[in-house]
Amino acid sequence: MFHDNMKKAMVERGISQTQLALMTGLSISGISQYLHGLVIPRNDALERISEVLGVSAQHLIYGQSTEPQVDSSGLEKIKTITPEHIAKISGRCVQSIRVALQQGKPDYGYAIKVTGNRYAYHFYPRKVEECYGSLTGYGYFLEGYHREQVKD
Repeated sequence: MFHDNMKKAMVERGISQTQLALMTGLSISGISQYLHGLVIPRNDALERISEVLGVSAQHLIYGQSTEPQVDSSGLEKIKTITPEHIAKISGRCVQSIRVALQQGKPDYGYAIKVTGNRYAYHFYPRKVEECYGSLTGYGYFLEGYHREQVKD
């Protein structure tokens, strides 16, 4: 969960709540609410926190390692496809991917409004591959997703 990942990153870097608040420009009470799991930060606050802690926002949200895991063939192992992955694959900016998903434009994924201006993004691996080609062609190995082999 977000608050556990945030606590762990703070401990690893020796940063207190007060220090994090000062370094991010966020309130101490806001940081406290994040650490207690009462609130999840909005995108701008999440970006500031991840920048100060030196980890990706994805790491804080999903608990993924800050160092990409690579399998024996040199592909980066990912547990889920994110808007950041689609941006890298498509050559578009992350925000344009998020907005398109929020508007229901692409058929390879969708966005669900969680609270306020926060969304959860979901992708269909097969549809992503139909649009952009094999994930492995972009250096990704999606754990738990095994593309069916086409038989001649």
